[in-house]
Amino acid sequence: MRGSYQVKATWMGNSTYPETSVSVNLGVKSFGDFITAFSSNSTITGLNFNASTRILSFSAEGPSGTNGYVKITLEKDPEFNPEDVSVFLDYKPIEYAIASTSQSWVLDIGYSHSIHNVVVNFNGNAESEPFPVVPIAAVSITAVILVAVGLLVYHKKHKRSIVPINSAVLPL
Repeated sequence: MRGSYQVKATWMGNSTYPETSVSVNLGVKSFGDFITAFSSNSTITGLNFNASTRILSFSAEGPSGTNGYVKITLEKDPEFNPEDVSVFLDYKPIEYAIASTSQSWVLDIGYSHSIHNVVVNFNGNAESEPFPVVPIAAVSITAVILVAVGLLVYHKKHKRSIVPINSAVLPL
């Protein structure tokens, strides 16, 4: 459930380690009514859901050599088609599992831990693009222009003067 929670962990202590406790405030973000639960064994950062495009993005991180997962529970929206879901790990499509329950859909994503960017497009190949196509094209064109200008400047600075050679034979 969305809201703010205080989570407190307490160690009663033993003969080796003394009693201790820690308290952390936890804020649970709302995703509207579409995403009803989100869980993972990874450290999740940059969690963002655009309700109008139905695109979820986040970064997932965990210890190398271990497996990570994300489980997303979705409402049983009659307009939602589970076959239209696309999941991208580091901008490459990956396989996932989606199951139906009586009241929801459950999307399971698995991966080897590292630092990953994850994008879930709940509209599949619909009008919503999961990645910014125009900015990527603009960056590519800008890079080509900068390289061309750099080569032109380099060529002008390092252009050798051509000294005409006299065809007359010099005496020895």
